[in-house]
Amino acid sequence: MPEDSETEVFESVRHDSKVMRVYASTDGSRMRIEALGDEKDIESMSGAPLQLATWQTISMIQIADIVGTGVLALGSAFAGVGWIPAFLLMFSFLPFNIYIGLMLSKLKQAYPGAFNSFKLSQYTVKNKVFKWIHYGMFYSWALGLSGAYLQTFAMSLRSIFINVGSASTICFWQWQAIGCIVLAVTMQVRSFHDGRILYIVNAVSIAFTVLIASGYMWGQMDNPQSTIARAPSELVATNLTWRSFVGSMSTFCFAYAGSPIYMELLGELSEPRDFPKTFLISSPYQLVFYLISAVSQYAFQGSASGGKITDALPEGSSVSIAANAFLATHMIVTFLCKAQIISRDIHLNMFRKTVMDFNWKGKVHWFICTMITLSVSFLVSNAVPNFNTLLELLGAFQTPYLGFMVPSICYFCGREKLKAIGEAPTSLAWAIIAVINIVAVGLLFLGTTSACIDVVDSWKSSNAPFSCAAM
Repeated sequence: MPEDSETEVFESVRHDSKVMRVYASTDGSRMRIEALGDEKDIESMSGAPLQLATWQTISMIQIADIVGTGVLALGSAFAGVGWIPAFLLMFSFLPFNIYIGLMLSKLKQAYPGAFNSFKLSQYTVKNKVFKWIHYGMFYSWALGLSGAYLQTFAMSLRSIFINVGSASTICFWQWQAIGCIVLAVTMQVRSFHDGRILYIVNAVSIAFTVLIASGYMWGQMDNPQSTIARAPSELVATNLTWRSFVGSMSTFCFAYAGSPIYMELLGELSEPRDFPKTFLISSPYQLVFYLISAVSQYAFQGSASGGKITDALPEGSSVSIAANAFLATHMIVTFLCKAQIISRDIHLNMFRKTVMDFNWKGKVHWFICTMITLSVSFLVSNAVPNFNTLLELLGAFQTPYLGFMVPSICYFCGREKLKAIGEAPTSLAWAIIAVINIVAVGLLFLGTTSACIDVVDSWKSSNAPFSCAAM
């Protein structure tokens, strides 16, 4: 059946090795299912991914996406505020993230046609200005994250090969260029389902990174001969200012915010109702490894904590090489997670007819899209080459808006549809949403102001764009 003015194909659902073409009304409600066919017969114009992923696979993707680089910089966030404020922030943003995830899961049930965050806002908010702001914020956030991942991957490569020849003299941007060559290969994986084994490898890799680095620091805790910069830790940082507080707050917000891509994950989940189960795996994993990472680095380095947890390891040592080898593996998969989302949307806009084409033409178009993603990530990474500053900016500017405010606005606009499926928001729900958004608005304005000041200060130092010394 061809599309008409009243309907649009929104997804292709696999069932017993066959594919159903599912039609939806323009408000996102499921309308009817047409015939079954082979995967090659999928309606390419639908633009929606196959719903093949299990909730266990999605939980592994959450770990890859949310843990990402956030786990690496929490020691620095602790140093900015001290033990007590840091623990309060750490335990506040986790429930925020889970609650937003539960909200989006309900919205997916109300709007089955919303296979990504843009579709959800289209069905609920129905405002062109909101749509374009959403697009701009999402792409700047996703590409900024990809830039941060590329930075981390490049620094890991340098640490692995630091003892080889003249590797120590290679500039930071050159290491990133080398990293791009590696990532260009792995980016050809086109769906979350296809990369499911990689996401399990990723969860193991970041665990080993944290455990190796933390084990070294605890082993050196009482060693007065340690050459790593150290200082006392504090219950509340004596030099605590509004800027250091919102800077640390931004880092914690960034570390937990997976909600900007939850609709994309729901779009590939075989049974969207299972989405809440994903937090049974991802949330405990996050909390445990965040605590191990942050507590180890802050206990070891105190207020001197800065950069990534692997920066606390002696450069060129076997422990540093091992930890960074696992970290590099982790970053390859984490970069892939974001790159798939960005590249797919570029594919939809540039070569829509080949989105579901897995033959040579579709592969060539996908390669072009991934090269666009990789090139922009490289430019972003070198525009703000200071790792901590880039994370602070992402956590303060885009994350509160995309992670908290956009889902809340969609939830409000979709309240009647939620009521129709028996998921009417309660007074308690609105109260929780209000608290989350008060925090989000404050962080958006104060955090962004502080982060922009830090970016300018970073440029004035040796961390200028494409600086050779920017490590």
